[in-house]
Amino acid sequence: MRLRTRIALAVAPLWSVGLLVTGLVVPVSTTRTETSGTDASGAVTTSVTVTGVSLVHAEGPWVLALLALPLVATLAVVVALVWLRPPARQVVAWLGVGVCLVLGILGMLTIGPLVLPVTVALAVAAMEVRSARAQ
Repeated sequence: MRLRTRIALAVAPLWSVGLLVTGLVVPVSTTRTETSGTDASGAVTTSVTVTGVSLVHAEGPWVLALLALPLVATLAVVVALVWLRPPARQVVAWLGVGVCLVLGILGMLTIGPLVLPVTVALAVAAMEVRSARAQ
């Protein structure tokens, strides 16, 4: 296996796991609440609370399924490259690229651009299968 394929197969799962963690942790929207009143001495008090909400918290747990698709596709490509024979290997590898590409295109205005590095990495690995078959 070539060095660029190994790098691609290292980048794809790392980026996919990062995408999952980002959906769970990084705030995508914030809420600001201001309250004011007077304390016992008659002084005016103001309290400001700013809270952030992650993508999973804002949209629901079903988002985890979408965020997990690149990781599932990556694992399918790795399994195909390691254990499958050539005809099935190429089909599964390009199916993984196709899943990530469709997710990237459909989600272009939201998470799609974050899926494209996984798509490119899997395409590099799938091209390795193609070039190895041609030799």
